[in-house]
Amino acid sequence: MAALLGHLLARHWRRQQARPDPPPARDEIPDGPPGLGPREPTDRPPAGVSGRTLCPRWVVSRVPLPQPTISVPRSRNLVAEFLTEHHDWAGRFPSGELVYAIPEVALGSLARPTSSHPPARFDRATVDVERAFARLCRGLNAVGVWGTTPVSFPLLRPPVPPPDTAAMRARGWSVAQMAAIGGLVDQTTGANQRLVGVAGWLMTEPTFLHAVGDLRTRWEALPPFLRPRFPLDRGCVSADDAATPRVRVVEEFVAAFEPVLDRWGLTGFATWDLPVPQGPLLPNPLPASSPAHPRHGVHLFVPIHYPLQGDDDLLRRVRDEQRAQAADLGIDLSFGGLAHPETHAYLVRLQHLERAIRARFPGHRPRGLIDHIEEAAAVVLSLSTDRVRRLRIDLAACRRGHRTRVFRRPPR
Repeated sequence: MAALLGHLLARHWRRQQARPDPPPARDEIPDGPPGLGPREPTDRPPAGVSGRTLCPRWVVSRVPLPQPTISVPRSRNLVAEFLTEHHDWAGRFPSGELVYAIPEVALGSLARPTSSHPPARFDRATVDVERAFARLCRGLNAVGVWGTTPVSFPLLRPPVPPPDTAAMRARGWSVAQMAAIGGLVDQTTGANQRLVGVAGWLMTEPTFLHAVGDLRTRWEALPPFLRPRFPLDRGCVSADDAATPRVRVVEEFVAAFEPVLDRWGLTGFATWDLPVPQGPLLPNPLPASSPAHPRHGVHLFVPIHYPLQGDDDLLRRVRDEQRAQAADLGIDLSFGGLAHPETHAYLVRLQHLERAIRARFPGHRPRGLIDHIEEAAAVVLSLSTDRVRRLRIDLAACRRGHRTRVFRRPPR
């Protein structure tokens, strides 16, 4: 998300370069990091960039976005310390396996009895440990842990909070700057929510799930010391490793892995349950020869001199091309331009929450568990329990290949 925000800021800055202004006055220079006092005049923005202009290198570092402040070794130590301290709780899970955090707001629903099934699912001590685990993951910007490694998946993290107006004003930001930053954060949050919907469509699509299941089987068949580590992406095997005879089996896995990324428009997998969809690139800074260059999608070229007008019907043409490419790939047309992204986002969030809760009861389903899951989901998703029940039915129908019973197919 921070990368996309930085790109948007850079684009805004390029547009502003056509409006040169005098250098800012001393009192317009933002303060430095806390405890360091005001920045020196040498850190002024470039000539021609005023307090009303957004320069990426000058401004992005001051956008109050959450940034990881804990090193990877330190984060693993924190997880290991937690698992050691709460060894009884950790012992409920297979050693070294993936454990997702249950959101704190859901724990109340899992602790108190439901109206139809009085027994509570979690006792007070378990709720306290689950709450501590959720807070640990939040502090590590993670949705869970795999062994002692935090699992990052920003699409399921809470949206970036709007910048603090008082803090920006105290640093001398102009009204125009504050409005521009707020608008860019809103755009970034909106784009991420659409990508959550894409993940929801994928995780309810039988063809995709079958492809992921095949990849997972191949990965698990590798010797543990040769398995590429998560998160999996195109860089999961280095060129040096590829030249080593003992990793030829890894190369065979990669040969099956990368076509899946290409076919479904992914940048990788945070876990086997959490695919990472490719977001829009406007403009696309990647050269065509780059391994990270998207293999499909609508590539639009607009000369700088071409006058776009409101009656160009550009969005409809892009959606038509998206659906045509989906058809060429043998993918259901509903994936092209993804209709109903909000509902699909609900589906993946519901699916993820239910997976996390069910993992606390391996091998059996306690009486009344579904009622507790539905109540917890209603709190997390801010929906009624009736809507949650309907979503669970829709989710099951999509996974059985009956998506058209749930959503109307988009027009051809």
